[in-house]
Amino acid sequence: MVNRQYQFIIVNLGADQGAVTGGFGQHFSRWQTAGEGRLERVYPAMSAVTVLDDSALGEVKEGDRVSFSLN
Repeated sequence: MVNRQYQFIIVNLGADQGAVTGGFGQHFSRWQTAGEGRLERVYPAMSAVTVLDDSALGEVKEGDRVSFSLN
């Protein structure tokens, strides 16, 4: 899910996959890095991610790939 008004996205990566609050991730569009985000809230199977670059938020679409570092 993409919420442009509040500048966050919901992704299907959560604590069960190793996501942790405060972690950083990248959003990929067409296999290229399109933006970065910070995990604000982590649940077992999903996370709320604040998109750090306002211009990248316009590029995010449901179904895009997201990856996160665990450090």
